[in-house]
Amino acid sequence: MRRTLMRIFCFALALCFAALSLSSCGFMFRPKYYKGIFGHTFMPDEIMLGVGADKKEFPIDSVDLQLYYALYPMDTKMYDPEDPVRGYRLEKGDTVLFGLYIRPYNDHTVAQYIDKPVDYTDIENNHFVKAITQEEAASKEYGYKMSFIMDMVRYHHSETIRIPEEFFKDKNGFFEIVISVFRIPEGTEDCYFANAGGGCSIGYKIIDENTVELALNN
Repeated sequence: MRRTLMRIFCFALALCFAALSLSSCGFMFRPKYYKGIFGHTFMPDEIMLGVGADKKEFPIDSVDLQLYYALYPMDTKMYDPEDPVRGYRLEKGDTVLFGLYIRPYNDHTVAQYIDKPVDYTDIENNHFVKAITQEEAASKEYGYKMSFIMDMVRYHHSETIRIPEEFFKDKNGFFEIVISVFRIPEGTEDCYFANAGGGCSIGYKIIDENTVELALNN
């Protein structure tokens, strides 16, 4: 009995040291305030995205957030380097393109471009941030790992994103940070919305003319 308890204690201690080691190295952690996916998920073929910050209140003209995201399930059996479009239900031969946007809450303007070409850099109501090519997205940089023991996600990629002041027009409301998936059919340069993507919505409240508070978890 004593030997069994000692083994349990040693195992628990080893887990604690592992958790501390990973956290201190920055591999797996949750920001002080966050929104989105930072715990494990059972749907690894989805786009993974989380937003973090060390505060909730910001100057309204400089709302800078740390954005974490992954575009392919690099560490699961769902990933197939020979067929990277597999998880997005596209036609064979299509090239995938990912667009990162900030947009008003529940805006579906992009959905009208499933059957007609679109300039992904200039979609109404969608503030274009950047594009990620299929080659970039399929690299390890845009992958992730999950720890079921610590209920955490390790994102390989992160970047700082500034929310334009135009998204804080009302006294309170929501905006979304989204990644939309586009397809370019083989042999063409036309770009279509692939009816796929991922992201998260964030609520806000205007404190005064110079300050906004974001509804982030802690």
